[in-house]
Amino acid sequence: MMLRGFSGLIAAVLGLALLSLPGQARAVPIDYFFTGTANGVIGGANFNGAAFTLSVWADTDDVVEPFAGVFNVPAMSATIEIAGIGTATITDPVGVFANNNVVPGQIPAVGFSRFAGGLAVTDLINTVQDFSFSTYDLQSAFAQTATTLDCCLFFNLGTDLGALGMDVDGPGTFQATVKGEIPEPASLALFAIALGGLGFMRRRPQRS
Repeated sequence: MMLRGFSGLIAAVLGLALLSLPGQARAVPIDYFFTGTANGVIGGANFNGAAFTLSVWADTDDVVEPFAGVFNVPAMSATIEIAGIGTATITDPVGVFANNNVVPGQIPAVGFSRFAGGLAVTDLINTVQDFSFSTYDLQSAFAQTATTLDCCLFFNLGTDLGALGMDVDGPGTFQATVKGEIPEPASLALFAIALGGLGFMRRRPQRS
């Protein structure tokens, strides 16, 4: 009788675990990419008209909307690859923003910014007012889109190759890719407990 009761308990836990997976908040890794050409200096090395790819890795769970139509997501990590220089890991807090809350006559934009306290504080690169981003909230994939990039106060950004400063003003692209959904740790733990219980039952010797 006790074995049957234990079996029923484990089955119930397993059922709850399975039911909880779709309903739980899910961490969705998302990558943002800006490409273009720039003039600048990094760690004392100058570059001119160099192609760059700025890559920002983040999580959609971290997207916030501090103001209506303004979305911020801090980077978990970020790198910049500069032709003729190499790839530098950015060491200062940074992230991506999208601004759909614009005054009449202006056009939405997305960009790359210094962050503090999880929020964008100083824009470094932004698209030059592009209707393509009029409803984008940083929480989904975005096909590579040709746009125009502009630079704002981009100097002394910390990287593992030294301080980076650059001037970006011209054609570029923006893209976002989603890697897939990952169940939150709490759901995985519950599921593991249920499976472990079933394994214990199968190994437990039967009494005669």
